[in-house]
Amino acid sequence: MSIGAYSILRLIEPIRDERLNLGVLAWVPEDGFGCTFVPISERVRLIAGTREDRWVQEKIDWIMEYLRAATGGKEALEHLAKQFTERFVVTAPYPIRTSNLAATLSLLSGRLLVSAAAPRARVTDSQLRTALHDVLQARIAQLADHATFDEPQPVMIGGVRVRPGIRTSVNNHRKLWRLITLRGSSKEERIDRAKSAALDVRKLRGVVDFEPDEHVVVMHVPHGATEAVSDATRWIEDANASVVPIENPAQIGEKIEESLVGAAA
Repeated sequence: MSIGAYSILRLIEPIRDERLNLGVLAWVPEDGFGCTFVPISERVRLIAGTREDRWVQEKIDWIMEYLRAATGGKEALEHLAKQFTERFVVTAPYPIRTSNLAATLSLLSGRLLVSAAAPRARVTDSQLRTALHDVLQARIAQLADHATFDEPQPVMIGGVRVRPGIRTSVNNHRKLWRLITLRGSSKEERIDRAKSAALDVRKLRGVVDFEPDEHVVVMHVPHGATEAVSDATRWIEDANASVVPIENPAQIGEKIEESLVGAAA
């Protein structure tokens, strides 16, 4: 296993705050560079702000040509990130533990890319929890030398059964991850979900086994729920927990990466 790097190629529509992961660029020391992209579709054209494929395809072609000639490893991805910063964006590279380029692209494609042609579908709470579980478990497995993953059993606190969530430990830095969704028929109902999560965090802080843990709440923001985000975030942060907002399960890997890598550093 070696340490490679990857960047995400993303389209952003700033007015509607809509974004789409269009591709993944990866570098593995033994194999060099590789990339994979979703097909250009009507949704891609809408976010790109053009009816023509050419605008998007020309940029993809330029990046592929650049990577074919690049020799700088992670530095080449950093160069692209500095060059593409608006609308058509290349993110700063993230580190990843990897064995080969093909496996890395397959893993990242499944984790970060969704069909650009697919309509928005309702995501169930079960799908969200499963996605968080699977992404954390896979990422911790890549950091196996100094990381652990477990799911503590629910505990009774003041006569109430509380689920601690998923616990990760990287370099002895422990975190408890839980997921909530701001789904509801009103703003108040959505904020109530955040209040409930904040209350659970406060209760767990009084349990000896969980005192050293940092709490992270992955907050799913479905379409139409953005008005509740600010208040919901404030409730959770007041409980001394951090918030990771997502719009769909495909974003979980990208969104939690910084927190996990930071703990691994």
